[in-house]
Amino acid sequence: ESGFTGLPAGVRDYSNGSYYGMGANGHFWSSSENASHNAWYRVLIYNNSNVTRSVATNTYGFSIRCLKD
Repeated sequence: ESGFTGLPAGVRDYSNGSYYGMGANGHFWSSSENASHNAWYRVLIYNNSNVTRSVATNTYGFSIRCLKD
């Protein structure tokens, strides 16, 4: 366990500005780029303990997690 509680905030689609998935999933950007204009992200799905990793264009509106040193 990590102690992290990610809220399912959903996603803003870059192509048309629509917003979807609130209450169902949370997409969180990684600090690692995959390529120019692409970055890794993690997906947390409500009522599911699996965490997946994928890559997307960095124009999507995903959540971020701020850490305090």
